[in-house]
Amino acid sequence: MDVVQEGVYVYIPINRPGVYRIEESSDKDEMGIKIYRREEIIVYCPTAKLVPKSDSSLCIEDEIYVDLVLEGVPPLNIHYERKVNDAAVNMTIDGIGLDYVSSQSNQVESNNYQWARDQIIRVQLNITADTVAAYSLIILQIQDVLNNTRAFYDEEALSNMADFFVYPRPTANFFLDSPVYVRPNKYANIQLALRGRGPWKISVGYWSEDITENTEISSVKPNEIFDVIIDLRNENSRFMKVNKPGIYKLLSVSDSRCVGEILAPSSKSLFIAYPPTVKMETNPIPAEDCPGEIGIEIILSLTGNPPWNLEYKFGNKRNNERIEKSRHSLTIKPKTSGQYEYIFYRLSDQIYTEGVNIDHRFSQTVHPKPHAAFREANIHMLNSCVGDSVDLEVIFFGTAPFDLIYEVVYNRRINEFTIADVQGTSLRIASPPFDNQGLYTVTLVKITDSKGCSQYLNTSNYITIDVKKDKPTAGFRSAHEVITFLEGKTVKLPLQLSGHAPWDISYRYIGDDKVQQERNLRNPNSYLTESKPGRYELLEVKDSFCYGIIIPELKEIEARWLPRPSIRISDGEADPLPQEDHYRRRNVCEGFEDTVGLVFEGRAPWAISYDIITSNDQITNQQVVGFSTTRIKLLTEKSGQYIYNFTSLADDLYTEPYPYLLVLEQTVMPKPTALFVNKDILYHCIGNPFMEPLEVEITGVAPFVLQFEITHENDNKIDTITIENIYNTTYYFYHKNKFSMVGGYTISIVHIMDSQGCSSTLQDKFFVQVTDVATIDRTLPQQIHCVGDLLDYSLQGLPPWNITYEYNGETKFAISKKSIFTFGADKPGNMTITKICHQKNQCCGYVSNLTEIIYDLPTAILSEGKDIISDIREGDKTEIIIDFIGIPPFRFTYTRSKLLTNGKERKAGRVLETQTILNIHKYNHTIYTTQQGVFQVKYVGDRYCEYPRRSEIKH
Repeated sequence: MDVVQEGVYVYIPINRPGVYRIEESSDKDEMGIKIYRREEIIVYCPTAKLVPKSDSSLCIEDEIYVDLVLEGVPPLNIHYERKVNDAAVNMTIDGIGLDYVSSQSNQVESNNYQWARDQIIRVQLNITADTVAAYSLIILQIQDVLNNTRAFYDEEALSNMADFFVYPRPTANFFLDSPVYVRPNKYANIQLALRGRGPWKISVGYWSEDITENTEISSVKPNEIFDVIIDLRNENSRFMKVNKPGIYKLLSVSDSRCVGEILAPSSKSLFIAYPPTVKMETNPIPAEDCPGEIGIEIILSLTGNPPWNLEYKFGNKRNNERIEKSRHSLTIKPKTSGQYEYIFYRLSDQIYTEGVNIDHRFSQTVHPKPHAAFREANIHMLNSCVGDSVDLEVIFFGTAPFDLIYEVVYNRRINEFTIADVQGTSLRIASPPFDNQGLYTVTLVKITDSKGCSQYLNTSNYITIDVKKDKPTAGFRSAHEVITFLEGKTVKLPLQLSGHAPWDISYRYIGDDKVQQERNLRNPNSYLTESKPGRYELLEVKDSFCYGIIIPELKEIEARWLPRPSIRISDGEADPLPQEDHYRRRNVCEGFEDTVGLVFEGRAPWAISYDIITSNDQITNQQVVGFSTTRIKLLTEKSGQYIYNFTSLADDLYTEPYPYLLVLEQTVMPKPTALFVNKDILYHCIGNPFMEPLEVEITGVAPFVLQFEITHENDNKIDTITIENIYNTTYYFYHKNKFSMVGGYTISIVHIMDSQGCSSTLQDKFFVQVTDVATIDRTLPQQIHCVGDLLDYSLQGLPPWNITYEYNGETKFAISKKSIFTFGADKPGNMTITKICHQKNQCCGYVSNLTEIIYDLPTAILSEGKDIISDIREGDKTEIIIDFIGIPPFRFTYTRSKLLTNGKERKAGRVLETQTILNIHKYNHTIYTTQQGVFQVKYVGDRYCEYPRRSEIKH
């Protein structure tokens, strides 16, 4: 290998692994170069891949098995990432394959490179799946013993990734720990608690009643093992349907992914539930100190599943007794005297909830001891005021008529009262008006019935009356003010109350006398919440003690709606239309800026929403206005009919926009327009009258006023022409003055106004190119022309040019797009330019004294044009005759060439001599020669022309 340059790296192409050794190295003088590193071991780049041995879906506590397959020269170092959900940990395993290196150590020392061969090594990575999560393994980098390192980047790493997902194991247990009862020949739905993902498969063991009575089920095999499949999803509880009495035990569970665990309670006892029964024993209850019986005591013995419900009746009354225990005592004491039959007709329990019919009957004559109590037995305190009285209702039990003794205690004084011959079962005791404030306690003391049976009453039969001196009052706090509120909202009418809470207030809306409203209030500064505007009147007040007084000057209050915001168009800016809240603003010209004034009422700021409706569009605008007057910009950029429909309005009080109708109409009139119909450039000759009219097309409403401007490209002067009273939409513009300068003129329509006052500033232009007449002249002074010459003429003006000329009396035409016109003379004669035009043949110049004479080319004929072979003797001579056609004097050049013969064929060889003869005034010439050879005329010329053309011969 040759290395030309000094101090450079030399790259040696390599295509297979091995040991590469530099055998020799020398410089250009063939001097040896010291080799520092003679050998290089080349191996394949190490590689690694993950080979999953486990399924991608696993269960918690399973083992994840993955083989790490490495290929390279050991020992190898591997870096990989283990990720559990989003938590990543970088792992390193160093020295993989050291055992192989140890076995090859003797080869390393003996220069045997077998140790550098690639080895395939498998490493098993085991992971315990102890978390419900997504597990992944990704190889990051591998390094071999030679420090060759390969990094796996994103795309390559993801393609060599081992993914697993670990799912939770399912669980199963009975939902409740209590036994299950089922009627004979019926099925029980035993509720299960399941976790996992269905369907579930549950293995259930069953032990019959005869085994479980005296034996632990753990010591005997089940009578039956069966599977329950539950395929419902997204529910936590399921049901297992069974009907055999005994014990059911959950043995195992699995769901769609994993084998699971049985939790407690895992056993359930099933019993056959028979209809409930009851056995009754009765004991009459005698009256103490009085003759007769006051009721009955019944001892109940029940079978079934608690709780029981026993239904019975006596007199006209039906009763239910809920019983929790299998032995129960039931006491019945009728309140009034009479003959009673106790009928027990239905018994139900937890299983037989609808009950079973029973028939137990007992008869008894009852004379209950007399008793009296206040009807509101749970109320022991009443409130009242001085001057008021209270009514206390007393109810009686026993045999009428009754005598009642009660006492009233006030301020350490006790007054006893007796009411005799009470015939009914109730009595209303009315107190006299209270004269003093304080506590009055009324206590029922003793009752005696018609049989003379007496009973002192319980001391709990009392009511205390707290009598206050001051009566409550009520009035409106702001009776002299008007309360304002938002329409559609509620208003709080402020009250001022005195007395003791709570207060009962009655009031009415004035104007609606039939409707009286009541409120119960607890705050002396309460409010009445209403939604209607108007006047309200207080009618009555009562606190916890007594009725009070409505303060006359504070009994009424007025509530008004705050006015809703409104909007209107400023005065004089629009005309009202027959339809309510519809207006029309004056017409405006297209492009003319216009605004309309709006006036707001309410409280700033105002928020308005309005739609702008055109023939083909609708735009919704929203705007916040801070002042009571504003102006909004109207759309005038395009002509057409515009409708401004104000749809909603809100202000600082009524913040919720509410529908509002205000419509403004306006017509935007189109601007008039004017355009030149023909846009082509018009070419015009200077000095000629401008006879061609320019057609202008106009839109708008006639009559029109048009304004034109005429300018020259090299002049700052502007000619303005105004034309009024144009009644047609087509107008023909004539420029009456002649164009006085050569160059480009621009005729512009600069302004138009129609009868509606609408105007437009225009920029439509028409161009007129004014030129001088075309001219033509020779490029060189007049000279002699021969057939075959090219005659050049220079042209002045604007291309293209139209050229008229006569050639030997025949008129011909030519068009030139260049400023040089070239004419090829193809025959002799006279050629005369007669006319030159340009600008689409509009501007013409007539030409004089521009005639050229074209001469024919001369001709020399040798021996009448025949090939002559003349044989001469040595010393003799022969003549050669040359005839001329043309205008003398003639001149010609001939050559004598060596005669070459080939059999009968003769031809000219190299030229031996060349002769030129001048000033021949005759039409023939004779040459005498004694030399042999081939004679040829090479050039001929006459007075004017020559052939071939020899530029070195001057005329």
